[in-house]
Amino acid sequence: MIKQQRRVSLVLVPAMAVVVIGLMAWARHNQWGQFWILLVGLILVDQARPGRLLNHLVTKWIFK
Repeated sequence: MIKQQRRVSLVLVPAMAVVVIGLMAWARHNQWGQFWILLVGLILVDQARPGRLLNHLVTKWIFK
C-alpha cells in the first residue's frame, strides 16, 4: 500500500502545486484571495504526501 501511495504522490504533489499557482495567478489583484488560496493549497499539498488523507483516498480510488 505504501508503494502505491508513493507512486500516487509523485504525480499528485506537483499537480496540486501547479493548480495552486494557477489559482493564485488567477486571483492576482486580490491579496486576500491569494492568501486563502495559498493556505488551502499548502494544506492540500501536505495531504497529498504518502500516508496522508488525500493521498489515501486517491490511492484507494485508483487501485480499487
